[in-house]
Amino acid sequence: MFRFKVPLDQMPDKSPATLRRLSDEDLFKYHAGWRPGTAEFLTANNELIRRQGHPAFLISLVALAVTIVALMK
Repeated sequence: MFRFKVPLDQMPDKSPATLRRLSDEDLFKYHAGWRPGTAEFLTANNELIRRQGHPAFLISLVALAVTIVALMK
C-alpha cells in the first residue's frame, strides 16, 4: 500500500509507522533532536537501520536473478 510522506512538523504521533513515512532528511532531523537512550531516539535509530537494510536486500535479489539466468543458459 502506497503511503504519502509526512512532513516532520506535521507528524500525528511518534510511532514507528509514522517514522516510516518521514523523508530521509526529516528522519535525520528527528533522530538528531533526541538524547541517546530515549524511546524516541531508539525508535528513530531502528528506522534508520531498517532503511539501510533495503539496498543490501535488493542487491542480493539482483545477484540471485543473474545467477538463475546464467544457470539456465
